[in-house]
Amino acid sequence: MRALALLVLVACTDVRDQGGPWEPAAEITGELAPDLGPPPVERAVPATLRVATWNVHFGKDTDGIAANIAASPVLSTADVILMQEIEAYPEEAGTRASRIAAQLGMTWFYAPARVEWNGTHGIAILSRFPLETPLVKQLPYIDQAWNSRERNAQAVEVVLGEARVRIVNI
Repeated sequence: MRALALLVLVACTDVRDQGGPWEPAAEITGELAPDLGPPPVERAVPATLRVATWNVHFGKDTDGIAANIAASPVLSTADVILMQEIEAYPEEAGTRASRIAAQLGMTWFYAPARVEWNGTHGIAILSRFPLETPLVKQLPYIDQAWNSRERNAQAVEVVLGEARVRIVNI
């Protein structure tokens, strides 16, 4: 029975496009323009780069999210944090990603995927190290029976001294 339900859902799915090319963040304007933070305070390059990912489900409680990251023995050691489902609203003081990053002493790269209500909804990369070559890609729009929405990916190079590490967030 579950297989039949899955087959019905898949049969109701339609890929309408192939998505877009990788675009430099600086070339994206308008409501979906990315938000990039300044370089963070210089620090020693670690032997191990710690990366965490967290779906913050709209990220409304920026103070709580930052406090939870700072209090966690695991998350507090992350050099790079990938966030999904984070939003930004013009009436708030900066993007939610920027407010969380500022509390953690990190820089950020927020890439909105779509306009939602009177703001935007997207993904973000927070980093203790400088970010270079920020790119955004619109993913293929998939018309499905449930949860059809514009989605995106973002890529950036994390600068670790002379080395660069490419990070992609989807």
